[in-house]
Amino acid sequence: MTPTKEEIEAQRAEVDRRLDIYGEGIRMFGTDAQILKLEEEALELAFALQRLRLGKGGHTEVFSETADVFILTMQLLMDPEVGLAIDREIAFKTGRLELMMENLQDAHRNEQEAAEHARTKDDADRQ
Repeated sequence: MTPTKEEIEAQRAEVDRRLDIYGEGIRMFGTDAQILKLEEEALELAFALQRLRLGKGGHTEVFSETADVFILTMQLLMDPEVGLAIDREIAFKTGRLELMMENLQDAHRNEQEAAEHARTKDDADRQ
């Protein structure tokens, strides 16, 4: 279902509101304090993921901890110096992901071509 213009505008307004809150949070608490808080939340996320893998926890806990990590990361992105450094890492790692995906697509294409070649050879051998 395609969102209406009003729904899109409301979502954009909500995103802007959140960005304002993230910016205010980093200014109020400071970058160093939020980095320490991110460490705590990242550990909680790691433990939640471990509990999920072991069948002792649920997705809701993982989603909650992921939200905490996301919010703190967004706050850090609002610090110009830290945000630029994180953005550089994101760009590098996104490029690496893109290369991995291209390599996987190439490997899949090569497998398909090899399978087609084998089928063609089998058909020719039968004739």
